[in-house]
This record gives sequence, C-alpha cells and structure tokens, in this order.
Amino acid sequence: MKSFLEIRYKLFFLITLCLFLTSKSALGQVKSELKIAFGSCAKQDRPQFVWQKIGEQNPDLFIFSGDNVYIDSDQTDAMQHAYKMLGSNPNFSKFRQSTPILATWDDHDYGMQDGNKYFTAKEAAKTEFINFWRYPEIEQLRHKPQGIFHTYWTEHKGKKVQIILLDTRWYRDPMVFADLTEAQRVELGVGPYKEHVDTSKTLLGEIQWEWFANELKKPADFRVVVSSIAVLAEHTGWDSWANYPHELEKLLALLHPVNQGNLVIISGDIHKAEISQRTYNGKIFTDVSSSGLDAAIYPAAPNQYRFGNPLLDNNFGVLTLTGDERLKGTIEVLNAKGEAKLTLSLGDD
Repeated sequence: MKSFLEIRYKLFFLITLCLFLTSKSALGQVKSELKIAFGSCAKQDRPQFVWQKIGEQNPDLFIFSGDNVYIDSDQTDAMQHAYKMLGSNPNFSKFRQSTPILATWDDHDYGMQDGNKYFTAKEAAKTEFINFWRYPEIEQLRHKPQGIFHTYWTEHKGKKVQIILLDTRWYRDPMVFADLTEAQRVELGVGPYKEHVDTSKTLLGEIQWEWFANELKKPADFRVVVSSIAVLAEHTGWDSWANYPHELEKLLALLHPVNQGNLVIISGDIHKAEISQRTYNGKIFTDVSSSGLDAAIYPAAPNQYRFGNPLLDNNFGVLTLTGDERLKGTIEVLNAKGEAKLTLSLGDD
C-alpha cells in the first residue's frame, strides 16, 4: 500500500512539474509576429460571417476604419439600436470576446451621409460611439470638446507601434458639388463632388492637425495611420482626400520626415479593396483600402495610383509585423473565404 502511495505521489509530482515547466516555457516565449487585422463597412442587420474568417487569422488586434454600423440618423434611439444590433450579433460578439478592437467612424456611423462639421447630432453620436467601443483611449475623450481622434500604442519585441486613428468628420468643411448632370456623371462613372480650390477649407480641422503633428513627434518603430476615407486614390468625384488636395499635400508633407518604410495608411469607405501608392518627394506612401466586411460591393473606379488589381469582394486586411532590429510589415487583403488576394511587403530597404 505504501509503495502504491509513493508511486502515485511521484507520478503526481512529475506531472505537476511537467505542466509547470511547459507553462513557464510558454510564458517565456516571444511571439514571432504581430498581427493587426482591419476592415470597414459592416451592416449590422447582416450575419457578418466574415468574423469567423478574421478570427482564423488569430490577430492581436482589429481596427475598424469606419461605417462600423449604419445609422444615418440624428436620433439617439436609432444610434443605440444600431449598436445594439451589432453587439448582439453572435459572430461579432464571439470575435470581440477574444480580440481587442479599435475604431474610428465614417459618415454612416457618424450619422450623416457624407457628413461634415455641421451635423447637429454629432455630440450624441460621439457619446454612443464611446459607450459602445469603450476602451480607455476613447473613453478619455468623453468629456473633451473634440472629435474622436486618438492614438493607441502597442509593441512587438520591445519595438513601439503607433496607431493613429483620425476623425475625418467632426471638423470637416462640406464638399463641393461638381457642375455635372446626373446623366453626365453616370456616363463618366464619377461621383458628385469636385476638388476644393479654396485652401481655407479643411478636412481634419486646425485642432486635429496640431494634435496629429505632435503625435508624429513621438518616437515609434512602426506607424499605422487610420483614415475612414481613401487617402491616395485619384480624384473620381467620390468622398476621399482627393476632394481636399491642399489637405492631402499637408498630410504627405507632415508624414514625409517619419516615413522610413515603416509607415502605412489604412482606410475604408469604398466598398471594395485596393492598394494605392504615391511617391512624394522621393518616398513611397501606401494606402490600403479595405471596405465591405459585409456590405454591398461597388464597381472599381479609375485609379492611376492603384497597385495591382482591385478586389471586388467582401474583404478584410491583415498587417503582419516581424523583425528584431527593425520592424517590417506585410499587407494581405483577404476575401470573405479567408483567401489572400492582394499582398504587399513594406519596410524593405
């Protein structure tokens, strides 16, 4: 009997020791990569099966770049109802339980189609946005008289990763309508807007521009700039930075000194996916537009800055950061089946 107890005790001890050593080894491991998934345009009344495929990528973080719900109303109850529907979606809620989510808004979750600074219910929209997403970096904006722009910091192997989420709605001056009839626009395949010639008209607003410049002064090993609307695509009359060419010039001039191949812009809104690249003063800038998590897909528009082909399918993006001495990024845009359709390497010498 004593021999049996001794054997059982020793066996228990060995099993416990093995579990401890295995646990200690796992805790001591450093992940070989940092994965940041991103996307936009999710209809809250749809199944959103795409969250299952995003989850299969095992991202460390997800960034919602706008139109996270479709509200299009100045009524608080409509805002609350939209967020309640998203929150109760089983595919989304399961994903949210396992993965941190960052968010900015675009016009539909702001509450006004192609919305601007004159939206009368923007304070209510901000409150409901914060109530739903409720992470510290936006919670601290609750009582500040400003939009929802904020910065989130993470790291990989001791290297700092800065994620700057811009607000393209709160301070924006209205866009200018083009001098084209509906028939002419349809024939040309262009949107209703033309470029601003008045350089006093702003997209981000003076307060946000000042904040943005100060954020870029902070040391970072890799930077992700999040815009709810396309940044580098050519002007086609649809909502984008191209309608504010002086503001786009200001953005690129501000980013130029910190772009050492360790910076990427991600955007949404366009209901398809594409990668745009422009060279500005000798440096390449990249904008990855991923749009249409579970919303209708639109035809491709002309874009002389497009890298490769557009993806006309529901989609999401994944930014993978690797490296010890220097962080390098790889971009993938995947379809709703989880198949990689667009790829691009960043940070190469």
